[in-house]
Amino acid sequence: MKHKNGVFRSFIGQSWQIDTTATQIVYKNNEKTGKIEYVDLVGITIKQGLVSDTIVVRYGKNHLFISNFSAADALRLRDDVVNSAKKSIASTINKYPKQILELSSHIDQFLAEQRYLAQSDIRGWLGTVPEIGALLSHPFFEVNYLEKRFRDSLRLLQDIKSPNSTTLKNRNDTFVQQAIQNFSNIFNRLEKHPLTIEQKRAAVIDEDRNLLIAAAGSGKSSTIVAKAAYLVESKLATPEEILILAYNKDAQLEIEERITQAFGKLGGKKGTPLTKTFHSIGLDIVAANTGKKPKISKLASARGKTANAIFSDLIKCISSRDTIFYTNWAQYITIAKHPLPEHESIKTKEDYERFLIQIGAKKTGPIGRQSMTLTTIDNNEVKSLQELRIYNWLTIMGVDFKYERPYELDTADILHSQYQPDFFYPEANLYHEHFALDANGSPPAFMTGYFEGVTWKRNLHEKRSTKLFETHSADFNSGLIFEKLEKELRQAGVSFKPLGKEKLDELVQNSFDIEHDTKLFVTFLRHFKSNGFSIDELKKKFEAAGDKFRANLFLSVFEHIYLEYQQRLFDKGEIDFEDQVNLASQFLEEQAVVHSWKYVLVDEFQDISRDRYRLIQALLLHDDHMKLFAVGDDWQSIYRFAGADIDIMTNFGTHFGTTAQSNLTNTFRSYQGLIDVAGSFVQKNPNQLRKKVEAVKKDVGAKQVIIKEYSDESDQTQQVFALLEEIEK
Repeated sequence: MKHKNGVFRSFIGQSWQIDTTATQIVYKNNEKTGKIEYVDLVGITIKQGLVSDTIVVRYGKNHLFISNFSAADALRLRDDVVNSAKKSIASTINKYPKQILELSSHIDQFLAEQRYLAQSDIRGWLGTVPEIGALLSHPFFEVNYLEKRFRDSLRLLQDIKSPNSTTLKNRNDTFVQQAIQNFSNIFNRLEKHPLTIEQKRAAVIDEDRNLLIAAAGSGKSSTIVAKAAYLVESKLATPEEILILAYNKDAQLEIEERITQAFGKLGGKKGTPLTKTFHSIGLDIVAANTGKKPKISKLASARGKTANAIFSDLIKCISSRDTIFYTNWAQYITIAKHPLPEHESIKTKEDYERFLIQIGAKKTGPIGRQSMTLTTIDNNEVKSLQELRIYNWLTIMGVDFKYERPYELDTADILHSQYQPDFFYPEANLYHEHFALDANGSPPAFMTGYFEGVTWKRNLHEKRSTKLFETHSADFNSGLIFEKLEKELRQAGVSFKPLGKEKLDELVQNSFDIEHDTKLFVTFLRHFKSNGFSIDELKKKFEAAGDKFRANLFLSVFEHIYLEYQQRLFDKGEIDFEDQVNLASQFLEEQAVVHSWKYVLVDEFQDISRDRYRLIQALLLHDDHMKLFAVGDDWQSIYRFAGADIDIMTNFGTHFGTTAQSNLTNTFRSYQGLIDVAGSFVQKNPNQLRKKVEAVKKDVGAKQVIIKEYSDESDQTQQVFALLEEIEK
């Protein structure tokens, strides 16, 4: 069947012609032509757009994006490709009646094998019949498209190759129960306490991808030890074929010690699985590929004063040879270091004041009439962050101005105090008001009566014939604030006398918070590298930034810092922690390094980051039968600041494929009262996985969570000390 996206859609975008033949998709657009065999198809989806839809065809490791189709035409094309692929796959299978009958006669025998049957096991079994095995494993194999004489004999196969197969689930559940009984002696003596039934099940279940969601204090480490022991004792793997990955060195050493103790109880000299952190295994893989262990950069491992000194030297070196960088760095530090508040997070005046306090504002004035003020680079005070940015920019640019100088005419009356415009430029006798108005000319909702004040000021200037120009909050969001400001001032005849480098250096140095600012850029650098971004990708992401002025300055500064940092690594022949993982992933993906592990067990999976995720995928890439056992608790995910991406756990199956999920819901750590309060609180976040945690310990018969209110800071302190004294008794 032939498909086209129409003359009109071709005019506004690419022109497409698609032909679904008996064996392949033939496509043609403005730039290229090509063919995709149905046997190479992995999947086909529709990506909906505002005006047009895009059909995404996945084949092999590639994607074809067929764009500019109407919703109806996209659906019609998708369905045609799926049906054509199913017909083509079935047509080829129909040519091998002998193999079909032979395979169908052995399905019951295969299902009776004494092992857990994972999807890879089914694919492996089908692979024993090379003529049709790969086709029967194909995602577009559909038994109803076969000749009628073959359908009934392969209907059971169609069922069990589905991850949602009830037949396969019941069969595997029976095996798991039997295996738990067979290995109960080992499970009961491995650790200090016998394993719970949940722990035993998790140890025995052996799908290709396994996710164990373990509540705090539920014995996840014991389950990892039991899983490794079960794999060895059941002869699914030797100790050398098991890799255990821990989040950090302390966790690695703890698991290593417990593995050694447990395996000592198994009898015989079996050895122990390799336990590593992600960084250490990455370093081993890099060393295996290059023939030598690389040196780790000092900045990668530096902390505190050492990191601050290295970063300061890096800034100094770039500034000495690049005036554009120095200008942007100076503006970032003195003008745009603090982000503007996110609109959706500021609902009330109290929210706004809390935000200002976080960035260093203080309350001034008599009680009852206090206002928030921020300190400028020349130690004066202003009333908002946006005014602070404007004030500091004017200072750096050497503009003669006055902040909140009283208006030249008397305006005080029964309703108004004396008017004090935000900025006044004596050279041009020009007033400047910066209004908190968005692109629609509206103020924040919590600023009641604000727009009436804006109108009064506008009318006053018009009535008294004084010159006024305005800037708005929207100008910061667009990133054009200072272009607009400079244009207005120059047109009015205001002079610019930018500060000399010596004076600017002094202001930059006074504004540079070495610990905070160093930490921000170093942390961002690590996130940037661990996520595998490029500068171009970062620029695209920054296009959606709300505070574009700050975003553009930060991006410009960061790009120079990143390039200088990378050059220093190259010149010294060093790598950092992110390189350890990224390079290892690259070498594995390119198959420059091979390994012999059959299982990878990952602890604290809720803390997984994108680079670690990539490394796991690269390890799994080497063998279709290699299996993953991941253990974690999304409720304990606290390392987002260090690059953790909780989506990798909460959408585990999307990232890794067919998954068996187990749960440890019994905790030995807390009483039920505390668990219920904590669980209720955590699950207010709709992105957290739903679960019910049960305490093994009996309740103490008293409240475990007590909430007390206090009137002020002094009262709070007194109550805390009273509680401490009570506890001490």
